[in-house]
Amino acid sequence: MIKKQIKHALVSVIIPAYNADKFIDTCINSIMCQSYTEIEIIIINDGSDDKTSEILNEYASVDDRIIIYNQSNHGLVYSKKRFRICQRGILYFC
Repeated sequence: MIKKQIKHALVSVIIPAYNADKFIDTCINSIMCQSYTEIEIIIINDGSDDKTSEILNEYASVDDRIIIYNQSNHGLVYSKKRFRICQRGILYFC
């Protein structure tokens, strides 16, 4: 019974992003191409001042598994603490 529950468990993939416009595409695409589809992708945009926000909004508009949180720049530690509040899945990765 436990294996069956884990097999269909929602996995929260958590990504902190700060001025990540040069590599955020690769990061998101690698997660979206996984064979396991019961995922939510939580991205916390930590006050980026490049094109990160635009790229994230494009992804979120085509895939409802992608959840974007925008905040002013607080750094990685603050963002990781916020992840714990935002994630719904029983597993998460930072």
